[in-house]
Amino acid sequence: MSSGSLISPYLDALADNVRARPIPWEGYARAGLITDDELRNIKSIDRSKKRQVEDVTAWARLIRDILERVKRVDIQQYVLVLAADLLSNGENDGFASALRGEQPWDALTRLMGDSEDETVALLSLRVQLLIAGTGDGDNGATEDAIHKIQDYCRKIAGIHDANEDLQNLAAQALSSVLRTSASRKAFWSHGENKTLLKTMLARESIQLRYNTLLVVWLLSFDREIAKQLDDSLSLISVLDQVLRTSTKEKITRVALSILGNLSRDNLRKMMDLQQPIETLTNRRWNDLDIQQDLETLKEALERQQKELTTFDQYVSEIESGKLTWTSPVHRDSTFWQENAKKLEENDNKVLKQLARLMATAGGSTSLSSTSNGQNGGPSDNSSTSKSSKSPSSTTNITLAIAANDIGQFVKANPEGRTSVQKLGAKSKVMELMGHSDADVRYEALNTVQILLSRSW
Repeated sequence: MSSGSLISPYLDALADNVRARPIPWEGYARAGLITDDELRNIKSIDRSKKRQVEDVTAWARLIRDILERVKRVDIQQYVLVLAADLLSNGENDGFASALRGEQPWDALTRLMGDSEDETVALLSLRVQLLIAGTGDGDNGATEDAIHKIQDYCRKIAGIHDANEDLQNLAAQALSSVLRTSASRKAFWSHGENKTLLKTMLARESIQLRYNTLLVVWLLSFDREIAKQLDDSLSLISVLDQVLRTSTKEKITRVALSILGNLSRDNLRKMMDLQQPIETLTNRRWNDLDIQQDLETLKEALERQQKELTTFDQYVSEIESGKLTWTSPVHRDSTFWQENAKKLEENDNKVLKQLARLMATAGGSTSLSSTSNGQNGGPSDNSSTSKSSKSPSSTTNITLAIAANDIGQFVKANPEGRTSVQKLGAKSKVMELMGHSDADVRYEALNTVQILLSRSW
C-alpha cells in the first residue's frame, strides 16, 4: 500500500471545507503575514483550479517557508491542502522530490504534534505520508519523522472516544511508515502500540479490521516480532476467527499472509487451524494467491502434525489457550498413565499452564437460573458434541476440559496432588463446582472427588 492511497472520507471532507472557505489574502499581505510574491503565486494557482505548477522547486520552497513562518490556522490549513493537491497531481512531475529537498519534516511534524487545531494536525499527517510515499530509502521520511508519525497515530486512534474514521486513518498511516526493519522494531518496542493493535483488532468494522491486519502483516515480516505477535495480541485466535467468519477475500488474503509469516516459528500453536484451512481449501477463490497460500499452510500443518508426538500435540493445545473435546487425549487413560509425570517436568511447566488456563479463561463462577443442566451430570451438548460457537461457549469448554485434565493428572499420578494444591489448581476446581455452566460443574465435581479420594 502506497502512502498516497489513503482512503479517508473524513479527511477528504476536512480538505473540502478548507478549499471552500474564502481567505483574505490581500489583507494578510498588507499585514505582512505573507509576501507579495507569495500572494501573486497563491492567487494565480487559485484561479487555475488545476493545481498544476511549472516551477516545482519555487512552489516547494513557498510551501515550506509559509509552514515554518506563519502561525494563522486558516493559512496553515490552506497551504497543507494545497501541498497535498500538488503532490496528488501526477502532472506535477518532480514536485515531491523538490519538496523533500526542502527538508519540510520539522515544520510538518511540529504542526502535527503541537497544533491545537485537529484539521491542521491531520492535514499535516497526510502531506507527510504523500511525501514519504514517493520516496525510497533515504528519499523518504526521516527516522525522527517516522517515530513522530507513529506517536501521533497512537494518539488519535487510542483516545477514549476515538471515532472509527480516525482509527482507520491511523491504521493506514502506520501501514505507510512500517516499511523498514528499524521502523517496525521501533513501533513494536512501545507496549502501548501492542495494546492499541489488540483493541483495534477487536472492533467489528470490516474496513478497520482489514487496515489493522495490514499493520500486523507488515510487522510479521520481522521474525523476532512475529514470534511475539500471538502472545501479545492473541493473534492466532483472532486469525482463526477471521478465517471462519470473513466473507471478504481481501481480509482472508491478508490473514493467510500473516499466518504464512507466523508459520516459520509458530506452527505448533497453529494446529487448531487445520479444520478451517481444510474448509477454505475446498472453496473456489477469485484470487489465485489465496488458493496457493491455503495449500502451502495446509501442507505445513500436515508436516507438523506428523512430526508431533501425542504429548507434543497436547502441549500445543494447552499453549493455544483453547481446549477442545475433539482431541481424544483428555479422556484417554493410557495417555495419562504414560504422560502424567511429564506435566511436572521443567518446574511443573505444563501443569502451571493448565492451572493458569482455569485462572484466566474467565466466565461466571456463580450458579444461576440460566444453567443448562443440573449438578449431577453434563448437559446434552457436552463431551463428544461440544463445539465452539461463541466466545462464552469456548471459554466454558476450556474450563470444563481443564478441570477434567487436572483430575486425570492426579488419577494417573497421585503424588501430583501436592503440586496441584501448591499451584492453586485445587481451590480453583472447587470454585468451579459453583459455575453457571452445567458441563463445567460436572467436570469440576468429578475432579474434586478424585482430589479428595485416597485410593484409586
